[in-house]
Amino acid sequence: MATVTVHRTIDAPIEDVWEALDDFGTVYTFHPHVASSHSLDDVERGTGAKRQCDLYAGGSIREVVLESVPEKRQVVDIFDTGPFPLKKNVATFDLESIDDDRTRVDAEMSFVPNYGPAGWVMAHVVMKRQFRSLLEDILENLERHLQTGQLIGEKGTLLGDAKC
Repeated sequence: MATVTVHRTIDAPIEDVWEALDDFGTVYTFHPHVASSHSLDDVERGTGAKRQCDLYAGGSIREVVLESVPEKRQVVDIFDTGPFPLKKNVATFDLESIDDDRTRVDAEMSFVPNYGPAGWVMAHVVMKRQFRSLLEDILENLERHLQTGQLIGEKGTLLGDAKC
């Protein structure tokens, strides 16, 4: 399994960062690659919550929360990787309060590509860099969303007030 990890200090209280991650069906509000998202069943938060994310680039993915420890950790299995050539893809978000107004987030993506040895080469030459960039984009735009209250659109454009 290939793994990439990024870290970011977000200028927001841990409660706010957790609220955004835990409200699982609304990831579209801060994810710059997700055009829309919705819950797939009645479990909207915590372990077992499922969502579908429709991507700006086309296609969709489906995810489920494998582990949820409030204000500490969320582990998400991307069980339907849609257009991506992956056998397995798991994202982990670990949170740590630095002080009342800042939160350290460690985001990790672990994945197994399709295509055997060719996939392994692809993972280490291309995909690790792409996933690192994706995680950095997610955390940057999560912070922008929390600071502005605005929806984040494709490539991080601000779309206006997120309150629906």
